[in-house]
Amino acid sequence: GIIAALAFRDVLVPHNILVLDEPTEGLDPANAEAFARGMNEVAGRFRHVLVISHNERLLGELAPDHRIIVVKENGVSRIEGGQ
Repeated sequence: GIIAALAFRDVLVPHNILVLDEPTEGLDPANAEAFARGMNEVAGRFRHVLVISHNERLLGELAPDHRIIVVKENGVSRIEGGQ
């Protein structure tokens, strides 16, 4: 799906947002880091990139403008900090 989104970006109706939900699920740590470095390179093709992830390696490699951390405790979600 990610490859298709990047390919279609240039040939179909242009769009300015890319949403990725757990994009590194199933990847080993080295490939998760490589994926993040690649995302940093292509993020400029989109105006907005939203990444939802629990993978600290991925989050550590991304170059975030803003980070929102949501913590869920006892079935209640709350926002914690942010950049």
